[in-house]
This record gives sequence, C-alpha cells and structure tokens, in this order.
Amino acid sequence: MRRLFALVALGLAGLPLGLSCGGAYPARDCSTAVWAKPARPGATVTLFGSWDGYAEGTPLPRYGDVWRLTRLTLPPGEHGYFLVEDGVRAVDPLNPLSTFRGDEEVSLLLVPDCRVPAVNLEPVEVHGAEVTVRGTFLAAAGGASLDDETLVARTEEGHAFRVVDVDADTGRFTLRAAALGRGRHAVRIEAADEDGLSATARAAAWVDPSQSSFREGLVYQIVLDRFRGD
Repeated sequence: MRRLFALVALGLAGLPLGLSCGGAYPARDCSTAVWAKPARPGATVTLFGSWDGYAEGTPLPRYGDVWRLTRLTLPPGEHGYFLVEDGVRAVDPLNPLSTFRGDEEVSLLLVPDCRVPAVNLEPVEVHGAEVTVRGTFLAAAGGASLDDETLVARTEEGHAFRVVDVDADTGRFTLRAAALGRGRHAVRIEAADEDGLSATARAAAWVDPSQSSFREGLVYQIVLDRFRGD
C-alpha cells in the first residue's frame, strides 16, 4: 500500500505541473518533473522507473549550479521510481509519496489523464455569508476550450452559485454565492469543453466558523504511519 502524506504544491519533485499556456488557450500539461539535488556537486544521478520495468535509467541533466531535472511523458496512472546517485539507490527525498516494488519501498508518481479537461481552483474567498470561487478551466491536451453554458457550482445542500465572470480567452472564471448558512460548505464545480468532455472540482468554504481560531475550538488529529497491504 502506498504511503500518502499531506499534498504538496504542484511543481514539486515528481508531481505534474499541470498547466501550459504559451500564449494560447490554457491546456493541461501532464509531463512530470523530477528534481534532484545531489549531495556532491559532480555526482551522477539516474532515474529508474516502473514504466519500463526499471530496466533503463534516465540521467538527470544539470539545471543551474546545484539542481538536476528531467521531464517525463508517462501514461496516466501510478508509477514507481527510485534515484541512483553515484551507485547508491534511494527514494526521492523531495517526493512525499511512495509505493512498493516487491519488498522495496520506491517513490510514487501520480500522473493524471490529460485526455480530459480539468478545473484548477484558487483559494476560496469568504466575506461574511458570501463565498467566491475563482478558477481556470484547462483544456484537454489538444482539446477544445470551455463551453461557458456548462459552468455550474452548487453546495451539497443544493445552494447554487451564480457565474460572475468568464474569460473566453483564458478560461478563468468567478463564481459567487450569498447568504450561505453558518458552517462548512462543500462546493462541487462542473464544466465541460465545446466537445462535451467534462471536468469536476471540489472546494470547501467556512462561513462564520463557531470559533475564530483553532485555539478556541476542538482539534481532532489522526496520525498515519506507513502501512502496507497485499
């Protein structure tokens, strides 16, 4: 069973960067970046992965003075890999995700499916009982742009958001709902491109929380150590 920790920001080692603009309509970029910072500046760093049975290593070229970087184009799904630095094998210290190759722990890449579009959300804004959700519709690789008429958002209780703004050139949108009740609201955002391929994203908003800070409320903590199943 893979070990999963808190999600880290997009663009860190082994995680897809997810966005490609280049002056055109924003589209998904599911190439995967793997970074390394060798302990010795002149060290040789090679990447081995499950996509070819760990058979052929991929050297990591220099990126600046201290870093190494390679970008991979892999099929969607889960992929294991490890790094070899001057003959010493190790998991990627910059990637908090791992899985197993037999009894050996290796690093884990999660590659999304770029054949479908995606919705990239910004942090939710809450002002009183008003909630604003902003985001960007990312076209599938080689796919069509957003169909404005398909953009909808609702809370689990069925409270609809209104579309404040949609930019047809950039895919950016703004959604807003007012008079939401006190507490946590789970929001589901749905959109589709002009070819009918759909994408879904979820966000959470806290309206007038019962405590102004965690110091005044109840905190529940669950600690997961590594675990494995057959």
